[in-house]
Amino acid sequence: MKNLIISFIAILNICFLFSLEIPVPKYVHSITCSDINLDNYIDIIIGSSQSSSPNDSITALINNGLGEFNKISFEKNNMHTLKCAKIDDDNLPDLVTKVFDSYDIVYYSNNGDLTFEEGSIIHSTLSNHNETIKIADMDNDGDNDVVFRNHGVNFDSYIGISINNGYGNFADNIIYTTTDGSITNLSIGKINNDELEDILAARLFGAQLFYNNFPLFEEVIIDTFPATHSYIDDMDNNGYNDLVLFAHNFILEIPCYMKILYNCGDDTFIEGNTLNFPCGTYIQI
Repeated sequence: MKNLIISFIAILNICFLFSLEIPVPKYVHSITCSDINLDNYIDIIIGSSQSSSPNDSITALINNGLGEFNKISFEKNNMHTLKCAKIDDDNLPDLVTKVFDSYDIVYYSNNGDLTFEEGSIIHSTLSNHNETIKIADMDNDGDNDVVFRNHGVNFDSYIGISINNGYGNFADNIIYTTTDGSITNLSIGKINNDELEDILAARLFGAQLFYNNFPLFEEVIIDTFPATHSYIDDMDNNGYNDLVLFAHNFILEIPCYMKILYNCGDDTFIEGNTLNFPCGTYIQI
């Protein structure tokens, strides 16, 4: 047993010897991973809301495949909510993000040499709140589109889709609006038996499912459960994506809840047990 313990400690020491700590600008807001230089190694891209020096708030850690990373910074100021996805007509993953002060959703075209073009606006907004940004091919044409949730200046909110023509040019399609500002989160996934991506919206007054019949969407009230986050995943491994609703009620100081609606595959759902969590709990699936 003594030899076993010594061996275990030796293994732990080896693991810690290979741990890396790389400083990045303050207040990391988002992090994403993608092979941005197409060398078959996954890189790490970090968005910070405060630069440590001018124009370095997006940091990329370039993976050399040997467990080592080279840090580079991009001259993009105060960006966050980063996504990496192919947007224009080459095969390189581009950066999709949101401008910190104007809340415009923009993308930076990847030049392939670890540099990016200046930002091209995907969606301009009068927002006074952070949006949710999702990337998915909503019209099933092979090009990535952008789905977003927005809060406007008058507390109105809406769900919109910016449709990509394949060359990085976008046209907006607003599919739902409300004046109570209650849309809190979006999740994208295939719910029924077609090939189109559907939208699950979490709301403080219940969850709504938007079946995709592009360019139209069929709105269905799924639950009156007040939800702050929504997720789409196959929770019971039966081949159908289920709906997960979660309420993060830290401000209200009441217990958090999670509920799973199991997909039967015929546009019906079976409600699972509601699970309770301590106030302030946050769940990410």
